[in-house]
Amino acid sequence: MHEYEQAEELLNRVIPAFEQVGDKHSLGIACNKMGMTLLCQERQDEAVPYYRKAAEIFESMGDKGNEMHSRRGLYKSLWDLNLDSAKIELTRFNDLKDLLYNMSSAESLARYNAEFGTELLQKENEHQKEIMVIVIIAGMVLLILFVGGVWLLMHRRMRVRELALKTIIEELQRETENNQAEETPSDVDLHEETMNKSDQELLSRLVSLVKQSMPAGDLSIESLASNLCITRGQLNRRIKSIAGVTTQQYVLRIRLEHSRILLRQESDTPISEIAYKCGFEDATSFSRAFRRTFGKSPSQYRTR
Repeated sequence: MHEYEQAEELLNRVIPAFEQVGDKHSLGIACNKMGMTLLCQERQDEAVPYYRKAAEIFESMGDKGNEMHSRRGLYKSLWDLNLDSAKIELTRFNDLKDLLYNMSSAESLARYNAEFGTELLQKENEHQKEIMVIVIIAGMVLLILFVGGVWLLMHRRMRVRELALKTIIEELQRETENNQAEETPSDVDLHEETMNKSDQELLSRLVSLVKQSMPAGDLSIESLASNLCITRGQLNRRIKSIAGVTTQQYVLRIRLEHSRILLRQESDTPISEIAYKCGFEDATSFSRAFRRTFGKSPSQYRTR
């Protein structure tokens, strides 16, 4: 019914109850449901712990069916957060799916043998082998097509993200005097990609608006959308379509890219002040976000 807030409230009440009484199976199912509820609200980072807990419970219980649902939720949640981890969970999901299919086929074959006898079974086995050969060939063809399609989709998605990132860097460089040149992927060329003028203008306006709003800390999606003369929903859909990430993630990257410029140019400015200039409430949250994105702390980046 899409009443996610009510579902989340109820699950927050029942999950501790299942933990208290030690009902692991019900706890695992509730964690799967909570993960799905958060994922439907595009809160992927919050959904991951619930799906992971459910997967651990069902794996320890040997419940392959429910574990398969957990792994599927994990790879969907991790897709925009950590692509490598998402691929690992996708592989586990496919392995479980194949295992359940093989188990189901074996059980059906055993029942057939008991009911119709060996002679008929041999004929059926030969027929099944022929079918399996056809199925395997068809499956391989479909797999090749699927992998090719996924590769093209991921390649396109990565290129679009590179363009969106380059837009941030170029726009900040254009507005910042005497800043050093930012390292960008050498194969990214805005003129070679299919980003239309309207999308490019939206990203440029958003970068400029975020930079102006950072010192005041007014970086809510509603405020940004209002200043761009569109609704929050329209802004979220446009950014997701162009950059492949949420508006909140894109805005965070703008702030972090701006902080890199300040760290290079203002070598005597304290980290806490740079954090404030980029819209962070404290240096701790700034350092955590910076390290998660660039793999090093602000002070380490400045030293380098």
